[in-house]
Amino acid sequence: MPGRRYPLEAARTLRRLAVTEAEAALGKANSALGEAAALVKSAREAAAAHAIDGEAEEAERRRREDLGAPTTELLRAASYGERRRREGEALRAELQEGEAARDQAERAAADARRALATANAEEEVVERHHEDFRRKEKGLQQAREEAEAEDLVAARRHQKHD
Repeated sequence: MPGRRYPLEAARTLRRLAVTEAEAALGKANSALGEAAALVKSAREAAAAHAIDGEAEEAERRRREDLGAPTTELLRAASYGERRRREGEALRAELQEGEAARDQAERAAADARRALATANAEEEVVERHHEDFRRKEKGLQQAREEAEAEDLVAARRHQKHD
């Protein structure tokens, strides 16, 4: 005769599902964090390369100015320098936005790790309860079987005495 059905089976199933969902959410959060970190790295490299190029171009502009380059060439170089400065500002702004997105992704990943830890802990509590329930049910089943066996022995003894 099978034992009773575990009364918290629905909770057990929900806890398993919560862990699975938390693992998936953590995977997505870690993926988003990796993408954000890659974008920050790329933006940082672009800003650094732009700054190095800008320094070299500025040095060349000053050299031409010192050599007495024509005014039109100096105006063209100044205009180009201004455009490069605006590009540099845009790259730095992009880097700051990327860092903010990365920081947000780091917080989301940390939240997802905490959610997974909570889901795992809750699942563990239900699993421990389930194991206790199974142990108790097994003990009760053994006690019933022993009682039945004793009843059979007693009934046979009683039949032999009659």
